[in-house]
Amino acid sequence: MKRAAIIYNEHAGQANDHLSIEQIKAQIESHDFQLKLCPTSKPGDGERIAKETGKDVDTLFIFGGDGTVHECINGIPSLQNRPNLAVLPGGTCNDFARTLGISMNLEEAIDQVCTGTTKTVDVPKMNDRYFLNFFAVGLIADTSENINEELKATIGRLSYFWSALQTVTNPTYYTYTLTSDDLHLTGEAL
Repeated sequence: MKRAAIIYNEHAGQANDHLSIEQIKAQIESHDFQLKLCPTSKPGDGERIAKETGKDVDTLFIFGGDGTVHECINGIPSLQNRPNLAVLPGGTCNDFARTLGISMNLEEAIDQVCTGTTKTVDVPKMNDRYFLNFFAVGLIADTSENINEELKATIGRLSYFWSALQTVTNPTYYTYTLTSDDLHLTGEAL
């Protein structure tokens, strides 16, 4: 039996209210996993739990949105023996799960990640934080930072468009410097 844990944000976007965490656990365990439940309750829990639990399991399931995935992957790099990660869509947009081709139907996604093949992905780092899906500064970052959580819970993805509209009405310009081995650029951008 394979040792596994599932870090989940019970308050993430879609909430998948047709499946309880116990039903999710049962479906994963039907694929020969012994599963430990690890709920998050506040920002930073995903990273802490991934670091504490990841060293003791073969597979770490992450059930939540892109924010939960981002938190969790920041707990993994310091581990000497890293577990396989399995992303289960449970957020508002689930961009990273979509990028991997994971089904947005939770029951299908569970079967897919439990029986599929492992994919290797790059995990870039900026300053002291790792990221998977994208790295943003300026207008895109401001839009994400300005999300109204109550509105997001009510209208889902549309809250990102609403935040973008509000953010572009009061843009902040940034001076940037971009340096690589053979390039040095400085400029101003949104």
